[in-house]
This record gives sequence, C-alpha cells and structure tokens, in this order.
Amino acid sequence: MYKNKLRAADQYFGKGVTLPANTTAACPNVLVVGAHGGSLALELEAANGVNLAAGKKVTVTLQDSADGTTFATLQPVMSSTFASALASAGKGTSLMSIVLPDCRKYLKVQIGTDDAAAVGTVDAYLRYLAR
Repeated sequence: MYKNKLRAADQYFGKGVTLPANTTAACPNVLVVGAHGGSLALELEAANGVNLAAGKKVTVTLQDSADGTTFATLQPVMSSTFASALASAGKGTSLMSIVLPDCRKYLKVQIGTDDAAAVGTVDAYLRYLAR
C-alpha cells in the first residue's frame, strides 16, 4: 500500500470540474463522510491540461452539514501557492492533498483560484489513509 492512493469507486466530489479562473466553484457531489476518525483525505488532482501561473494559488473550502441541506464552512480554508507555473499538468498530477478533519455527516467542496488565466479540469475525490 505504500505510495498507492487508496480510493473507493465513485467517491468523487467532482470529476472533470473546470478549474475556475479567479473565482470559486462548487463541486457537484455531496458525500457522506462524518466521524471518520482522521482516516480520509481529499485529493485534488489534474484531470486534463491544468495551467496555473507562478505565484498563484488554488483554494479548497470544505463545508459540512448534519442534514445535507444547511452547510457551514470549516476553518481554516486550505490553499496551496505554486512557486513555479503549472503548464498543461496532465491527468493524475496532484495539486493538493488534505487530511479531512472530523466533521458532520455530509461534506461538500468548493474549489477556487486567484489566477484569471487558470484553465483545465480537476478531479476531487476521497482517499483512504493507511492506518
């Protein structure tokens, strides 16, 4: 299991989500993840041709809910600044990995950038952590 990403079938917050340019966008799926005891991570990886300028950042906002309808933002909001430019990052290139905090039953994800020229698509999915 070392150096392998353990994921369950179709546990995606979003597949092929268009990387938003200088704004945020919600992933289409809400997943049930509550009370996982630190055994899950959110993996954000390139799905196709991600371009991001040097010094720009990708931001991930996690929101949880007890009932699946009223969501609250979990703090802190996570971000990653890229020291060098990403040029046509191909499928599977990891952009960010976040160990999820314990949260309420439902979780949804918003992705954002501060790059007006950001292009490409990303996958956001759950990854199981070896314990």
